[in-house]
Amino acid sequence: MQKANSSLEYQLLRQQLGQFLFGKNEIKKRAEMLSGSELARLAIATITAYGLSSR
Repeated sequence: MQKANSSLEYQLLRQQLGQFLFGKNEIKKRAEMLSGSELARLAIATITAYGLSSR
């Protein structure tokens, strides 16, 4: 997700993933290790991250 919007700070990325119900353990998983539904949530979180910006 950082590759989608490299200008985001870690805290904003963490908040974005948290809004899509990713907990502490899930945010450190590689995409290959996620289930189908987790991948879908990650895709949506990544798409919506394009509109975010660090301030």
